[in-house]
Amino acid sequence: MWISDARVRRWLTLAVLALLTGIMIGIFHKQYKKLYQERDAGILTAFVALLLCISFLIVFFLSYVFTSISPDINHRTLVMLIPALLIAAIAGLSSSLKGITDRRKYFPSVLIGTLLVVFLPLYALDTLKMIGEQHRNEEGYLQPKYVNSEFMQAIIALPNTSKLISNQSALILLHTSKYPYEFQDFTCDNITARAEIPFGESTSENDQRYRDGMLLAVLDEDLDRFFQECFSNDYAARKATFLNASTPVKVTADGTLYRYDSTVNTK
Repeated sequence: MWISDARVRRWLTLAVLALLTGIMIGIFHKQYKKLYQERDAGILTAFVALLLCISFLIVFFLSYVFTSISPDINHRTLVMLIPALLIAAIAGLSSSLKGITDRRKYFPSVLIGTLLVVFLPLYALDTLKMIGEQHRNEEGYLQPKYVNSEFMQAIIALPNTSKLISNQSALILLHTSKYPYEFQDFTCDNITARAEIPFGESTSENDQRYRDGMLLAVLDEDLDRFFQECFSNDYAARKATFLNASTPVKVTADGTLYRYDSTVNTK
């Protein structure tokens, strides 16, 4: 049975991995305790890797709670956990085989085999689909249109005090080393719900930040495609409404920087 929702597959993967890890710890806990007391290199390596993960999550939590612009919680910001977790898993599995002569020694092999045979092909399909879509839509972050972008050069030329908000924060960060605030409300559902309200005129946090002086950084082609997907019949009018309280600060061949201007919507 194929599970179409990628989020469900991810949670299912985590649940199965947690179950298998718990079973392995239950089987080998006495050996792990003995190896730890003997200062076994594999167990100590796994312990240090797990401490690194815990330390990162604590710092990330503090940053999320106490900073004025909270970091996004997604696969990009949490990607550094993957190498540490892999190191911990491999080190733990290698230690599980030491001194084991009964059937339990086959459990780590079964665990690795399960990952390779079941989960990797599932994620490979998602990856291939994403690569194909990005290639067709020319959305890869290293496409020539981004590498040679006049819009990216305009952002680089901005003063260091300038603060940006964008629906393409990762792309802009890659090419300009400036990290815009992620426009998390830039989805069809949210934009459709506020179809008659210009950006900057609502009560959301994004609107407030825009009113407080952040610049809106958008790629023209990307913005047009977004409104075409959300409003197939009158996307041009909806886009105009969305920008009705904005005035261009810098217009380039492929993108525009906007600032909030309350007088525009009253004209």
